[in-house]
Amino acid sequence: MDIAAHRQRMLRHCLWLANQDPAYAKWAAKQYEQQSDGVLEGLHARVVQTIEKRNKQLDQPPPTKET
Repeated sequence: MDIAAHRQRMLRHCLWLANQDPAYAKWAAKQYEQQSDGVLEGLHARVVQTIEKRNKQLDQPPPTKET
C-alpha cells in the first residue's frame, strides 16, 4: 500500500465531505485518524484547518480591480 497516496485520498474524501457537511467531515476525519494506527495522523487537524481557511475566504469581500 502506498501510504502517501492513501493519506491524500483520505484527505480529499474528508474535504469532499466538508462541502456537504463540515461538522460531519470533522467527525469522520477524527474517526479515521483514531482507527488508523497512526497512518492518518494529523488528518483531523488538516481537515479543520482547511475548513477554517475556506470559511475565512468566504467571509472576505472579493478583491477589487485596480484600473
